[in-house]
Amino acid sequence: MSIYRKPTHTDRYLDYNSHHPVQHKRSVVDTLLNGASQIPLTQAERSRDRKHVLKVLRDNNYLLWFTNNCKSYRNLSDSVSSNTDSSDASTSFTSSNLVVIPYVRGVSEKISQVLCNNVKVGFKLLGV
Repeated sequence: MSIYRKPTHTDRYLDYNSHHPVQHKRSVVDTLLNGASQIPLTQAERSRDRKHVLKVLRDNNYLLWFTNNCKSYRNLSDSVSSNTDSSDASTSFTSSNLVVIPYVRGVSEKISQVLCNNVKVGFKLLGV
């Protein structure tokens, strides 16, 4: 078995240089890297798919350090979340401590950092 891609598929994804939150870009990398994890593949097929995904990311202007950082970030966050008690008040968010702000590159990230201890911040793209 191998991974099927339609002949009309363009391999165009959210460009790294686009005006979107870094979380969206990280999600693109993680989704593409994990895409074949549920499909039974041979080592050769898995290696071929991984090379294809890395090429696609490079074609969409993703830098290698960012791609590697996303993989490391995913592994780190998985181990942290599995070791955290779900009843811990600092990690459980409700709608009363969630705020959605318009995304403005350079500004929204700073606001999110200031609020991160007390409020979970979500971003809304302008014009959407």
